[in-house]
Amino acid sequence: MQNSSGNSSLHDLLYKVVSEYGEIYNEVTSKQEFKNPFGALIRQDIPAKLAAIPELDSNTYIVKGRHGAGRWSATPWIAVYDKRITTSAQKGAYIVYLVNKDTKELYLSFGLAATEAAMGDTESSGSGFISIARSTDVRTYEKLKARCEQIRNDIGVSRFLADGAIQTGSEIYDAACICYTKYTLDNLLDDEGLKHDLLDFVDLYKKYYDVYVRGGNVTTYVDEHWPSGARDTTEFPNVALQFDVSLREHLKAFCAMNGVGWTDYDGQNKASGLDASGSRLRTYRKMYEKFGLIYREEDKIYLSRLGHQIAALESDLDAQKETVLNKLRITAIHILSRYQLRNPVEDYNLPENCDVLPSIVIWKAMMMLDRKLHYEEMNRVILRVMRMTDLDEAIETIKTARDQYGNYTGISSSVLDNALGESVHTEQVPARIAPWFSFVGWGGLIIEQNIDSKGFRNLRKGSIPFIETILENPPTYYEAKDEEDWLNYYIGSSMKVEEEKKEEPTMSEEAESAKKVFTPHEPRGVQPWPFNQILFGAPGTGKTYSTAEYAVAIVEKRLVSDVQTSEAERKALMAKYNDLVDRGFITFTTFHQSYGYEDFIQGIRPKPMAGTVSFEQVDGVFKKVADKALDDPHNNYVIVIDEINRANISKVFGELITLIEEDKRWGELNQLSAILPMGEAFVVPNNLYIIGTMNSADKSISLIDTALRRRFSFIEIPPKEDLIGDGTLKQVMHELNEYLKKELRNTDLLIGHAYFINKTTENLIEIMNNRVIPLLYEYFYDDEAKVKKTLDCLKNTEYELEPKPLGRVCIRKKVSHD
Repeated sequence: MQNSSGNSSLHDLLYKVVSEYGEIYNEVTSKQEFKNPFGALIRQDIPAKLAAIPELDSNTYIVKGRHGAGRWSATPWIAVYDKRITTSAQKGAYIVYLVNKDTKELYLSFGLAATEAAMGDTESSGSGFISIARSTDVRTYEKLKARCEQIRNDIGVSRFLADGAIQTGSEIYDAACICYTKYTLDNLLDDEGLKHDLLDFVDLYKKYYDVYVRGGNVTTYVDEHWPSGARDTTEFPNVALQFDVSLREHLKAFCAMNGVGWTDYDGQNKASGLDASGSRLRTYRKMYEKFGLIYREEDKIYLSRLGHQIAALESDLDAQKETVLNKLRITAIHILSRYQLRNPVEDYNLPENCDVLPSIVIWKAMMMLDRKLHYEEMNRVILRVMRMTDLDEAIETIKTARDQYGNYTGISSSVLDNALGESVHTEQVPARIAPWFSFVGWGGLIIEQNIDSKGFRNLRKGSIPFIETILENPPTYYEAKDEEDWLNYYIGSSMKVEEEKKEEPTMSEEAESAKKVFTPHEPRGVQPWPFNQILFGAPGTGKTYSTAEYAVAIVEKRLVSDVQTSEAERKALMAKYNDLVDRGFITFTTFHQSYGYEDFIQGIRPKPMAGTVSFEQVDGVFKKVADKALDDPHNNYVIVIDEINRANISKVFGELITLIEEDKRWGELNQLSAILPMGEAFVVPNNLYIIGTMNSADKSISLIDTALRRRFSFIEIPPKEDLIGDGTLKQVMHELNEYLKKELRNTDLLIGHAYFINKTTENLIEIMNNRVIPLLYEYFYDDEAKVKKTLDCLKNTEYELEPKPLGRVCIRKKVSHD
């Protein structure tokens, strides 16, 4: 991804920052920050221009720009570091461009890091350059000024301004200045002049190096970063549960034949993906009938209860696996969140102000960066975070680099130096970084163990809710007295299992749980409503609209036809519906792609407690209404599931897929109970009704999971022309649908009446252009010729197609050519 400023001159880039930065500074918030153009200019474009100057050899110098983390800095800067002296704005001496946003002036300065200068040669107290810049401590100013005066005398700065009149907008920056030159918008030099001035400062920087570093008069700074494992470092073992479900191909095939004709061998091959002869299929069929997996009814193959259990085996095991893994994640995240880089057990020779919690650093960075991190981002940015207060700026650095380059494939090391910073490791980087990912990812349990094709590690989806909770109230640095104190804090309550561990239930106890006393229910007998039904139809046919009528009818024990209302009576019906929702008789939920068993049946949720985190069992929406219906056998209850085909049905329903069958409901002849993953017995009572809706344009009924199809009644909600009052609109919908049925040869992809109800011909252009035509493009996979052909239904009206050479077709009123 190329930046739009790539071909601009250094003069133009600096001019833009100096002239415009102050004008928008007060409007910038942390949410707007990354959309602002100055981020790329200060952090990427200007440093790249400076780094391209041949005399700034990348082996010796590195250029970095900053405009602050969170809210933008009042004084943005671009620094040139001699890596033999420092690579940080918090230590040593360096050349820096400083922008005064108020006076619109640019200062090229040679100065000291405010922190290091203020503290003398002692270790930093942890206050960064930016935080020091806000200080008003007079003693700090005096220390800085005295130090700078001594350096001027030692190295000689007669060619430069050293009059103390620098005004960057920050008193502490001004006090840390050894010498400077000033540019205004009127006298900002061209690129050659800017280069000449900068190289004069580089010569002075070299003199400083000779006098202070070679002369032994100043401390050189160790490149501080996290320790990383060598290439032979053993990673954590990969944590995964492997269930070996090995089913013969033809057994899997017969599990997919539910509802297919007993002797329809072509249909059996098509449904199962087999390519077997009729005689071979008969052999398999006879065998599985003998095993009790299938049976014959109405001359069709149907799976028995055992057959359905075999068909659902893999998905059931997947659901159980996630439950077990989540228990591990809970404890692992709870412990790892407290791990500290500086601790009494591991002697990493870190500065006293290092308060880094590596797990929190990496997890937060991943959560804020599309839930992934690249090994170069770890190597160049994250490993250099030595204070938790530095993390936001590190995340900003990575985000800016991603915005600039997309990913790092094919990006040279020198470009990465400027975009992300200098490498900690230069050889076998992925292998050197892997131990950190493996540690805070706990062997693949929290972070995926394998690197993706672009070099990223991704968070495990199952770990995200637990990480979100720990980040809401993360631990803080704990100053341990000794090794024992540290380990007691780090492992904490998880150290002594015997104090907290409950005895594992025995099989007999689980069996007793299954015999839990449930409220008795009488057999339902003949009723006018199916237990499980799905209203399906094309977009705009009123499926969700109709669920109110069906739900109210079931709860009030009336026929649906007695409840169905005219448009005028709709308000009263909805008032009744909403009242039943408020009283808990009707529950509404919507399935989506990330909807899971934990949302629907039962799961665990993190719960923050006094700086730590615990987890609690939480019932899902279906279990809540099922339990309520169970305790109230004389009333009917309804759960409405909108967009039921949008989720992975097998994973959402789990063992429930068997319990919702008519004869398996609690109170019916073959009533069943099941044990939920947390050990609780569960039933689905026979006074709970399920109503789903399905948009047939999203997925054909024939493609719906066979286990779901067999358990639900499907009720088609067709387009209803009689509900449209306007004659022209009624005719347009009729002709559209007649053409679609003929062309597409099914009724899944039609136009519903909801688009036209309570509308007139005056609304036709808006209806067609904004609702119907976009739908036609979906139906015909953006084939414009077919869309135009469908719109021939307008030829006898006062409307015509509007020419759109660069866009999608639309309609307009016919233009007179008289």
